[in-house]
Amino acid sequence: MMYLQEKIIGERIFLSEMRESDISEQFMLWLHDSEVNEFLEVRHNLPNLETQRAYVRECRTSASKMYLGIFTLSKKLIGSVTLNIYETNKVEIGLMIGDKSHHGLGIGTEVVRIVANWAAMNEFIEITAGYLAGNKRSANLFKSLGFQIVQVISESDIINHQTSVVRTSLLLRA
Repeated sequence: MMYLQEKIIGERIFLSEMRESDISEQFMLWLHDSEVNEFLEVRHNLPNLETQRAYVRECRTSASKMYLGIFTLSKKLIGSVTLNIYETNKVEIGLMIGDKSHHGLGIGTEVVRIVANWAAMNEFIEITAGYLAGNKRSANLFKSLGFQIVQVISESDIINHQTSVVRTSLLLRA
C-alpha cells in the first residue's frame, strides 16, 4: 500500500490524498464539464458520484496508484492528480485542474514540479506523462519543465476522430 505520509506542499498549493468526502457534487461537475475534461481519458466514460468515490477507495488501498487532491493553501480543492507507481522506480502523473478560475495561473506547472521533487526524494528515477497531441497547454507545461518526448502513439478518438497520444519523460537521476 502506498500512502502519502504527509502533504506535498508548494508555494500556492498542496497535494494530499483524496478522501471520499472530497468527491463532492462540485468535483463531479468538473469531471462532466467538457472544457475541463476535453483532454482527459474520463471524457469517454463519465463516472457518477459513487463510482468516483469507489475509485478513491481503490487508490487508497493500491500499492501502485495514488490519487491526490490539489488544494489551495486555504484548503480549497481545485483539482486532482493521479500517480501510477511502477516497480521500475518510475512514476506516471496525470492531472486535472477542475476549478476553471485556477486555469492559466501556473498551477499545473507547480503540481508537476512538486511531484517531481517528491519523486526524486523518494528515489524514483523517472517521471512520465502522456497527453493528447492537441493539448497545447500540457505540451507547453511538460516541455517547460524539461520533459522529453519519448513516443507518439496514434490512437482512435471517438470525439476528435483521430488523434495521437504523446508520451513524455523526465529523468530524475541516471
